[in-house]
Amino acid sequence: MEQITEYLKERFEISLDKQQEQAVLAEDPQILLLAVPGSGKTTVLVSRIAHRILTGKTEGKRVLTLTFSREAAKDMKRRFLTLFSEKIPLVPRFSTIHSFCYMVLEYYAKRYRRKRPELIDGQGAALLRRIYQQVNEEYLTDDMLESLVNDISLVNNLMIPREELKDYEITAPNFREILDRYEQAKKEQNLMDYDDMLFFALTILQKAPAVREAVMGRYDEIYLDEAQDTSKLQYEILNLIGKGKRLFVVGDEDQCIYSFRGAYPEGLTEFPARYPNAKVLKIEMNYRCPADLVDQANAVIELNRNRYKKKMVPASRQRDSVAVQPLEDYRDQYQHILEEIQNTAGTVAVLYRNNESAVPVVDLLEEQGVSYYCKENSQRFFSSFVVRDVTAYLNLALNPKSLPDFERICYQCYCSRMTLIYVKYNLARYDSVWEAAIDCPDTSYASRKRLVQIMEEMGRFAKKLPRQVIDLIESRLGYGEYLKKRSGTGINRINAALKLNILKTLAGRHTTVREFLSALDFLSRRLGQAEGSGKECRVTLSSVHSSKGLEFDTVILLDFIDGVLPTLQALEDADAGDREPLEGETRLFYVAVTRARKKLLIFTSSFCNDEYVTKSRFLTRFFGEAYQGKNTENAGDQSWLKGRRVVHKLFGEGVIKKAGPQDQITVRFAKGEIRELSYRVCIDSGLLTIKETGQRA
Repeated sequence: MEQITEYLKERFEISLDKQQEQAVLAEDPQILLLAVPGSGKTTVLVSRIAHRILTGKTEGKRVLTLTFSREAAKDMKRRFLTLFSEKIPLVPRFSTIHSFCYMVLEYYAKRYRRKRPELIDGQGAALLRRIYQQVNEEYLTDDMLESLVNDISLVNNLMIPREELKDYEITAPNFREILDRYEQAKKEQNLMDYDDMLFFALTILQKAPAVREAVMGRYDEIYLDEAQDTSKLQYEILNLIGKGKRLFVVGDEDQCIYSFRGAYPEGLTEFPARYPNAKVLKIEMNYRCPADLVDQANAVIELNRNRYKKKMVPASRQRDSVAVQPLEDYRDQYQHILEEIQNTAGTVAVLYRNNESAVPVVDLLEEQGVSYYCKENSQRFFSSFVVRDVTAYLNLALNPKSLPDFERICYQCYCSRMTLIYVKYNLARYDSVWEAAIDCPDTSYASRKRLVQIMEEMGRFAKKLPRQVIDLIESRLGYGEYLKKRSGTGINRINAALKLNILKTLAGRHTTVREFLSALDFLSRRLGQAEGSGKECRVTLSSVHSSKGLEFDTVILLDFIDGVLPTLQALEDADAGDREPLEGETRLFYVAVTRARKKLLIFTSSFCNDEYVTKSRFLTRFFGEAYQGKNTENAGDQSWLKGRRVVHKLFGEGVIKKAGPQDQITVRFAKGEIRELSYRVCIDSGLLTIKETGQRA
């Protein structure tokens, strides 16, 4: 029999390195293979399966390969067929864990003549909205729905007992009651979600030995890919079906990025303890990324503590692959993206943390007629309160009698409930909602005076550029102050600033308010189609999470800000002694940068929508001294702040006199008072504002 390594080399010019060859040929009954990004793990996995079949150690029909996603399962099957269809006509089973569990449920239902629960699929969101409204007496927004779904999945996949829920940071009020009602509703309607599918399959395999023996009697060898994304619940299933079988698990705890859904990277680090005779192998050669990118990515991931000791080694000698583009404000990044796409050959990916970051990119690409593929639906941006508030003001500028838009923003405009009722019932007598509100007997003198100012400003909006109008809404109508009060500090403030930044970017491309509103409507519908021009496009827009397992010639990263990546919650947790959330953010960064084959482009700025922001702390570690030498204003220390004018909410105006590599800054305030302050605390709490860009003392 021809050696598998010789076959691959002669037939496909694939030369396995020593670590890859060891993983393909190893005879140990339980093996954990740690595979760094770009190490060829899929080729290794399918080659091992083929080697076992071709040497008579197993049969194709007796091999079960499980993975995290449908796309990964399809990719493995395609790779197996490409390499080995000539030699192995019977293709082994490549399946997602959920598909395998569904098969277990089907078998159980048929054997015992039970009715299998129906998959809830699209009904789940509507059911959760209804339950949330019943419990909390308020509407569940799209953002809150996503958070609730993730929290439910986290609880289920980590198998958290109800009595321990209080130990977890779950944002939804009355979460336990919502969860209990959700479970009860599914039970009454004989429905199941994807987490139930796992739990039901585990229960059947535990309590119905006949089913377990019938299902698992079909297989001798089990392979698990993307093991770092496997949950605790899924590991329980794997450990149960893997008893007495040959087990080959492939993963990389450094690439675990789904902790918010219950991914359990500890399953990898605990593998040797669970299987004392297991062999841990590594494939560490990165065949994808340039040498400098590999070295710099290593420097970042080594910050994490809960990991195996391993190090990516670059196969490439290419350097100078990483570019940093400093900007005055993050709103300037989109034009640079267009230029990069137009001037770059090969595939390009624009990656971001939040899907809404894709909105201005899609708008620009549509305008320029550039084909693209968008992996996610980004419509949720348009249902955010910031966008709905601003569009309400814009609609009122065009139609001063629009009652629905007035209802949305009236309380921001110093109108009482009685004023709103008066406007509703008397609007027909007036030319605008503003005149009606001013004329209401219950409107106070101060409110009437403010409403007159708003009405006068609104009267000028229709003739101004949309970007100017949004600036005026923010400043002259007081929406900026309202936004700060509503958003508070931390991540909410940053997210609100990003949304306003996106709106201003979009508005800057249009000349009238009416045209801008039409463009927003078109963009919302276009993004609802999700895919854009199709998967075969040269340009891909994707969240970092959805880019896992993919690679591109050029990768561009957007919105690289502390508070976005890493999140402020992760930073606060780390300060309180819990490092895991920050380690998760580090892994997300690591996955993002290692998608690039030739070039990585990162934008940096100290401002987003003229609000001061702190650049992602990962940049300092990633770029090191070379980065600080290129761009001191974007360096990790705060020395560039010296001389900047600031406004402190308690102490007034001042000038930063000292600012070094540490967190402390020394500020001289207007009355000669000198104070030492924690720069990060002041910025994150909204106490300190940096004045105009470039203004010095």
